[in-house]
Amino acid sequence: MYPRHIIEQVLNATDIVKLVSTYCELKPTGSDRYVSLCPFHTEKTPSFTVSKSRQIYYCFGCGKGGDAISFLKDIQNISFMDALEILADEAGIHLPKTSYSSKERSPEQNDRRTLFQIVELSVEFYRNQLTKSLNGKIAQEYLRKRNISPEIQEEFRLGFAPADGYSLYRFLKSKGFSERLLLRSGLIRSGGEEGRYYDFFRNRILFPIRNIEGKVISFGGREITGEGPKYINLPETEIYQKNKVLYGLWEGKETIRSYENVILVEGYIDVLRCFQSGIRNVVATCGTALTAGQANLMKRFAPKVIIVYDGDEAGLSASIRATSVLLQAGLTVSAVTLPDGKDPDDFLQSNTVSEWNQRISSASTFFTFYLQQKQNLLSTPQGKITVLSELFRLISIMEENSIKEEFLKEIASALRISFWAVKSDYEQYLKNNYSVRSQTNNSHLESVSVDDIDFLHGLINDEQIKMRTKKLFQEIPLPETPLGMAVKYILENEDPDPRFMEECEGKKLLQKVLLSEPVNNDLKTLAIERLNRLHIEYINQQIGSIQQQIQEAEKRQQKERLMELLSNQKELITKRSQLSGVQIQNKR
Repeated sequence: MYPRHIIEQVLNATDIVKLVSTYCELKPTGSDRYVSLCPFHTEKTPSFTVSKSRQIYYCFGCGKGGDAISFLKDIQNISFMDALEILADEAGIHLPKTSYSSKERSPEQNDRRTLFQIVELSVEFYRNQLTKSLNGKIAQEYLRKRNISPEIQEEFRLGFAPADGYSLYRFLKSKGFSERLLLRSGLIRSGGEEGRYYDFFRNRILFPIRNIEGKVISFGGREITGEGPKYINLPETEIYQKNKVLYGLWEGKETIRSYENVILVEGYIDVLRCFQSGIRNVVATCGTALTAGQANLMKRFAPKVIIVYDGDEAGLSASIRATSVLLQAGLTVSAVTLPDGKDPDDFLQSNTVSEWNQRISSASTFFTFYLQQKQNLLSTPQGKITVLSELFRLISIMEENSIKEEFLKEIASALRISFWAVKSDYEQYLKNNYSVRSQTNNSHLESVSVDDIDFLHGLINDEQIKMRTKKLFQEIPLPETPLGMAVKYILENEDPDPRFMEECEGKKLLQKVLLSEPVNNDLKTLAIERLNRLHIEYINQQIGSIQQQIQEAEKRQQKERLMELLSNQKELITKRSQLSGVQIQNKR
C-alpha cells in the first residue's frame, strides 16, 4: 500500500472535473459545481454532482460518492491501486516500485492487466499484418474497393488476421504469455484431438473495439473471401462486456457532446464511412441488439438519438427494439429512413454530405417514422390495431405525461382521428397491459434526515456549534452511525476533506453534505435541538439498560443493588425531562 502522502499527491494533481467529463457530460451550476446524469445508475433528472474546489463527487440519487481515485475505480471496475497508478501515470508522478509490486496484487488484478497487454499487442500484430506483410494485400485491396481511406484505417487501427490460423498464437507465445490467459482473452482457442491452440480470427479484416477510455478491449472481424459468417465478434471477457461498449464512441464523444445528439447506425463500416465524410457523432452496437447499458452510455453524452438503420424490414424491426430501449433510458428518439433500402455506407458513397445532413436535420420522431413505414397496415381495422398497440407500448415506457400527450396528438393527426379517441384507446391499453415498473431505490443513508445534514453544515462552518458538539461527546460516546462517523471526522479535522477519510457510510454522508446547501436558516437553534436529541437517545439507551438490570436485581433479591439502580434511573429520567424541556422552549 502506498503511504498517504503519495495518495494525496496524486489526488491533488488530478482534476476530477476533467476526469469525470471523460465519462459524462458535466454542466456547470455555479462557479464551483457541475451536474450530470449519474454514470452509476439510470435516472431521468441529473443528480450527480461534482465540486471543483473540493475535488469530490456525490450522487443524490444512488448515494455513490468519492474522489478521483474512487470514481475511476468504480467506473472501470478496477482495484484502488490500479486506479491510483493510472492517475499517477497521467499526472506524471513516479510511484515507488517497492511500495506496490505486481506480487502484491490479487491474481485477478494481475490477470486483468495482462489481458489488456495481450489485446494491445494483438492490435499491433494485426495492424502490421494489414500494412506491412504480403498477407495483407488482399485485405488492402478490399478496403480500397470499399473506399476506406488510409487515414480512417489508421485512426480506427484496422488490422488483418492471416489465413493460417496460428500466426497470432505464435506471436503472443513468443512474448511469454501463458495459454491460460491467451484462452481467456478470447483471441486464442483450443480444440481437436491433440488439443492444439489456434487463432479465433483468420482471413478477416479486424475492427478494434475501444472502451470509453480509449483502450482496445475486443475486436469485430469481417470476412473478405465469401467463406463463413460475414461478421464475427470476440466473446465477452473480463475486460469486454458488449452491453457497455459502443463502436465509435471514444473517437466521437466530443462531437456528440457538442451536437447534443448521437446518430445510431448498425455496422462498423457505416461508422467508418460517416467519420470519413466528416460526420463524427456516430456510433454502432458491436454486432448485437441495442442494450440498456449502451443506451445509458449514450445518454451520458447526449439527450437525443437519431436512428439510421438499414431501410429493409429487418432494419425496421431493429429500430423498434432500439427505440424501446432508448425510451426506457429517457432519451429522445428520432429516426431516418434512407432511400432504396440503402445503409449509411451506400448512401454516403452515392450522395453528398449535405444531402445526409438534410435528412438528419429533418428526422421525424420515431412515432411518425413508424407510421410512415406501416402505411400499408393502416388501411384495415386489424392493421390499425396492430400499429397502435406497438406505438402505445412505446409511449407507456416514457415517464413524462406531457410528452406522452404530445405523441398521442401526433398519432391522432397522422391517423386523422380525434385525439380523445386515441387517448381513450391508450388508457384501455394501459388497463389491459399494466405492469409495475421498478424504481431506483436509494438505500444509502436512509436513517439520515435533512436536519442531520443541516446539523453537519453548522458543525463545519460554525465554531460555536463545533465547541458545543465537542463538549457533548466528551460526556457521551459518539453513536456508531453515519452521522456519528461524520461528526467524529469533522471534530478531528480543522478542514475536513472526505477524500482522506476512511471508507465508511460517514464518508458518503460528508460528501453529500459538502455538495448540498442547508435547508434551515437558523443552524444554531437546529444544532442545539439535534445535540439534545442525540443526548436523549443516549439516555434512553441507558434507561433501557438499567431497566433490564433492575429486573435481574429483583429476581435475585439484591436490595442494595436495586436501590442504586432505581436512583440512577431516576437521575437519567430527570435529565431527560430537562433536555426535553429545552427542546420545547426552542420550538416556541
